[in-house]
Amino acid sequence: MKKLFYLALLFALMSISLTHNKLENFKNDNVFTNGEYLKFEAGYGWIVGGEAELTLESKKYRGKDVYYAKGSAKTIGIADALYKVHDIYESYFDPRTGLPVYAIEDQKEGPRYRYHIELDFMHEKNQVKTSKKENPDSIPSRTFDILSAFYQLRNVINPNIKPGQQVKLHTYFQGKNWDLIVRFIRYETVNLSFGKVECYKFLPVVQKGDVFTDEDALSIWVSKDDAKIPVKVEFDLMVGSFKAQLVDYKGLKYPINVKQK
Repeated sequence: MKKLFYLALLFALMSISLTHNKLENFKNDNVFTNGEYLKFEAGYGWIVGGEAELTLESKKYRGKDVYYAKGSAKTIGIADALYKVHDIYESYFDPRTGLPVYAIEDQKEGPRYRYHIELDFMHEKNQVKTSKKENPDSIPSRTFDILSAFYQLRNVINPNIKPGQQVKLHTYFQGKNWDLIVRFIRYETVNLSFGKVECYKFLPVVQKGDVFTDEDALSIWVSKDDAKIPVKVEFDLMVGSFKAQLVDYKGLKYPINVKQK
């Protein structure tokens, strides 16, 4: 189905860590660090149809220290032959505040769909200048691109979060402001190829329609430890169940709490 793996990456990056009720309270003590690497595999049942990688490194941008994050998602095997996807997201964000300075979205999906946009954030003016418009767009205070949202929100997971707690996040994606709503459900243990991981389970609120069966059709699990790593994403779709799981990682600042099966 069109853009399924793209949707998996999108929600995995944007949704998994929205568990704090005051997004202004960011920590300077990041739970991630230079050299972090995460790899995911996705597909239907036992059929692997795609993979995604997330990397993080320290760099200089316009003379300032930043984190440079890169996320890539692509189809493989049969899925690649049926509907090729190769999406790349890049973000340069301030290590202290978590706010993005510059970001790129580059999507190649199917035989014809192409989308490329570059974003210059001007937070002091609550604006973002894009490569697609002459004039800047207005954005709410503390607006994130897709990757900076993922990394920085991992810092503010509240270990005392209560089931049913709901959070809204301001993001700017595909040239538009987009508010994402997520709620915490419960704690669950997830079985992965390398062991069992105790997790937070979240349900991002999605729109019921042609792709999702209902508003609770997307579930995301995040490791319940100091690393706060996304380990699993699952969709209930009109055409069946779609899953993505963490299969490899390295360079973590804190270890994932893995128990042997």
